[in-house]
Amino acid sequence: MSYQKIRFGKYNLIIEPLQGFSNAVFNARKTPSVDFDDLCEYLDKELLITHKRQNLNDVKGAGKRYWGELNEETIKKLEAIALTYNAESNLSVYSWTVCSKNTIYKTIDKTLRKDRETGIPKDIIDFFVPGGLKVGDKSNITLHVNNEEFMAVVMLKPDGRYKLKLSSIGDILNLSLLHDGKDTLWFERSYDDGFHVYTDSSIKSLSLKPNNLTKPLRTTARRESEYRVGQDYFRNQVIKACNGRCVVTGVEDTKLLIASHIKPWVESSGDEKMDGNNGLLLAPHVDKLFDIGQITFSDVGKIIMSEDLSASILDTWCIDINKEYSLNENQIKYMKYHRRLYKYES
Repeated sequence: MSYQKIRFGKYNLIIEPLQGFSNAVFNARKTPSVDFDDLCEYLDKELLITHKRQNLNDVKGAGKRYWGELNEETIKKLEAIALTYNAESNLSVYSWTVCSKNTIYKTIDKTLRKDRETGIPKDIIDFFVPGGLKVGDKSNITLHVNNEEFMAVVMLKPDGRYKLKLSSIGDILNLSLLHDGKDTLWFERSYDDGFHVYTDSSIKSLSLKPNNLTKPLRTTARRESEYRVGQDYFRNQVIKACNGRCVVTGVEDTKLLIASHIKPWVESSGDEKMDGNNGLLLAPHVDKLFDIGQITFSDVGKIIMSEDLSASILDTWCIDINKEYSLNENQIKYMKYHRRLYKYES
């Protein structure tokens, strides 16, 4: 779940379709004037109907509720319908992405970087505080960073907006050095109802990766199993390394694809476990073959078959063993380990 940037006239506009138009108006900063009616129609057609949240009348009603009874001229020049996103604006964009029920990340913006706090959309508040809060209430949450424990505060302000304050871990996370719109701050549920916190930066030395640890999860049978911390983080890194498509089939719908380690997780160092280059994004049938060593890849990206694998299987699945598939330099380095592991070479 992420917020969407749209083009309207000469402006790039950030809106919050899942949080609703009313809150988009409420959170907006002053922007160059846009035509209210035209923008309402655009948002209604492209976003609000898509998300089945509001219709055009609701959109116009929201604008009037926040701006009062407006005459026609004022409506046409209504400002702050949405956040303007350009290099000259000093604006914060509340941009969150939900990876799974356990993991969520926030794209860095100016408010988070400088003030060490950020808004939380109402749609995802249950991730941090199940059931939400009453106006004026606060809730402390436990954060795990580099095997240390810290506290953060979630509050519901009188204006109806949720805030997450991260002053206790700002320096550890290097928040002031992260880049707006590129770098991300990750939260992953831990077994103690707290959260593991880590970052992903375009400058790798600034990234605070998930620790090399596992966490117990209680099953419905009340037995404990282990869950690898950072699985969604690793998957995200692999998606980036593979340009969002299956290396073999070219399928681009990432929800159907598996992020598979090249050098197995149990044999990798802490950094290797979270290195997207130590992974391939594969369709499930291809992943199965790769994961059990029935196929591997050469230094030029060609598939090498196990002697135990029937060529008819690859023919049936239209997998071309003569094609040179695209692997980056670092993936090729990891692949040497995969070939040795499954006895393709000594």
